[in-house]
Amino acid sequence: MLVVSIFLSILASGATVYAVADKKLGRSIRVGECYRRAWRRAMVLTAAFVLYGLALFGAVILSLVLIGIPMFVYVAVVWFFADEAIVIEGRGLSALGRSADLVSKNWWRVFGILVVYVVILFAGMVTSGFVLINPFLATIWAATVGTVLTPVVLIGRTLVYLDLRVRKEDYSLDVLEAELNR
Repeated sequence: MLVVSIFLSILASGATVYAVADKKLGRSIRVGECYRRAWRRAMVLTAAFVLYGLALFGAVILSLVLIGIPMFVYVAVVWFFADEAIVIEGRGLSALGRSADLVSKNWWRVFGILVVYVVILFAGMVTSGFVLINPFLATIWAATVGTVLTPVVLIGRTLVYLDLRVRKEDYSLDVLEAELNR
């Protein structure tokens, strides 16, 4: 069940990227269409998620000797936009390198934005402490907070990705539309 849940989250992330891009282009958002397009990229999204997860897990293991903490933060930041590069640009696993290219010279800015997202999610989860007396209520609260806040983070991430492309590449809505229509 956990594997199915993770896969559905990956698919939802891809669909959200399409939805944000469609909205940015002034198109109406059709949920089914966003998921259909994300499904076509599901294998690459999943492979990138696995590589990203393994790198972060390796950093966590290394954090036992302190070197892993900076590595964890570095990997989390430089690969932050892999889903967008896969979905919008149609890249394969080169999306990880593409994300790193976008983040270069903007590392601290992206790091700061990522910290804000983590704080938002963490604050939402910490508020579940008042229901810890009842594990059932704590689970319901955590699921509700995750359901509400995760899309905010995913939408924000895609908007930051689009902003970086505008700043670094003179990116336009015409280019975005051409990439989505590929």
